[in-house]
Amino acid sequence: MRVHFLRLFRILSKGRKHRTRSWGFPMISADFLDILRCPLDPRQRLTLEGDRLICQRCAVVYRIKDRLPVLVAEEAELPPGCTNLDQLPCQQEKKP
Repeated sequence: MRVHFLRLFRILSKGRKHRTRSWGFPMISADFLDILRCPLDPRQRLTLEGDRLICQRCAVVYRIKDRLPVLVAEEAELPPGCTNLDQLPCQQEKKP
């Protein structure tokens, strides 16, 4: 059954512009990626690298679970040198 589903999915998605994993499942479509923004700084785009999304400015890493981005700041992986969200450049600018 699974083999038939995979085959059907590949046929239906053929010719579409999706970023895919090696087995053909689309991770995030290019259109969806264009509208995604970092929840900590909504002006910043996210870059897709494998199965994670990375903020272009502060390098916070958001994972993708079941082909859906988990854009919860508290669950994100912080960049090297940061121990909490308040140390990120985008959060430092917000403070008066």
